Amino acid sequence: MKPASIIFLVVALVVTSVGFFLCRKAEKQAAAEGVELFNSSTDEDGNRVSTLRYDTDAMQKISVTLNKGTVYLRSGEEQKVETYNMLDGFYLKGVSTNMLQINDTLGVVDMFKEGGLGLSFDGLRNVLRSFDLIRKERSVVIYVPDGAALNSISVSVRSGDIVLENLSTGADLSLETGEGAVRLRSVSANGLLQISAANGGVSLTEGFAGDLRISADKGDVSLDNTMFKSAAVTVGEGNISLALPSPLLSYAATLSAPDGIAVNGAAFGVSLSTGAQSELTLSAKTGAGRMTVQG
Repeated sequence: MKPASIIFLVVALVVTSVGFFLCRKAEKQAAAEGVELFNSSTDEDGNRVSTLRYDTDAMQKISVTLNKGTVYLRSGEEQKVETYNMLDGFYLKGVSTNMLQINDTLGVVDMFKEGGLGLSFDGLRNVLRSFDLIRKERSVVIYVPDGAALNSISVSVRSGDIVLENLSTGADLSLETGEGAVRLRSVSANGLLQISAANGGVSLTEGFAGDLRISADKGDVSLDNTMFKSAAVTVGEGNISLALPSPLLSYAATLSAPDGIAVNGAAFGVSLSTGAQSELTLSAKTGAGRMTVQG
């Protein structure tokens, strides 16, 4: 290495070290004086929380794309998004072209192409602050008012869970996780509810879906007292559990499971078709696993 390069590295190291010291000192002094240095605040559990408010009257779609973390969608009177332990200025967030968007999978160039909604550099203090977030769990919590005029809600997580609770919407729902579980409780979706899980379980409890489609490569799927007009459940490797709100014979149903099907405790081989003429349709199939049906 050339002498000039060595001198440059030494100078850079010294400047960075001094900057780190000054930033830490300033942060402690600001905390003592009650001055907020950052766009996000710290809750009682030590999580860094940033809040974004939005207006459903001015948008049609919600889109969340995360590398890692848990996404929660909940009913709430306030129209807001809370992000936990995500570094401000290093992910896309905001409302653009009638869409609320949260995305931490984009590169710098992509963020500029998207309009730079969340791209900003707020100084060395935010970069140094990120060291505290490495071991903390990341999450996004979206509050959606009941009856909000949305056309679609899309959530994609490469590694992490997707959780929907006490939510009623007429929007089409698309939920996808690469490594993690998808859990819905008391969710009413009048349109399309499409769930895809590469490696993780799927559970729906006490809800409703107009058109329900579930695909799981590896993992168990359970429907517990979930009503639907039509449902298609496909599992590559895993068990399927169906606790139906109506008797199985009231559905036009076709079921398949190589490890056996049990209906109300009685064995029915590896395939079953009700042959019923009904507006309620059910198709459930697992490539490797068993199926239990109550109803």
